[in-house]
Amino acid sequence: MIVEPFFTNRSIEKMEQYHLTENQVMDVFRNGYVDDWEGMKVSTKKYFGYEIRVFWNRTKKGKYNIISVLKRKRR
Repeated sequence: MIVEPFFTNRSIEKMEQYHLTENQVMDVFRNGYVDDWEGMKVSTKKYFGYEIRVFWNRTKKGKYNIISVLKRKRR
């Protein structure tokens, strides 16, 4: 079963700011390393020279919300 999350307005704004496509964000959401961060989950995937982080949570009904997205240079 493929789960399609809900993108918040903030996540869409951040995707536009960092020039990220929905496919890139979904790849990180589905295949990234998952960690807990301040009451939500963070999926992280590292690429050559940068990494993408997707902040998300799961509702009580089992639906996923992508709250925000971050792209930063790797050290």
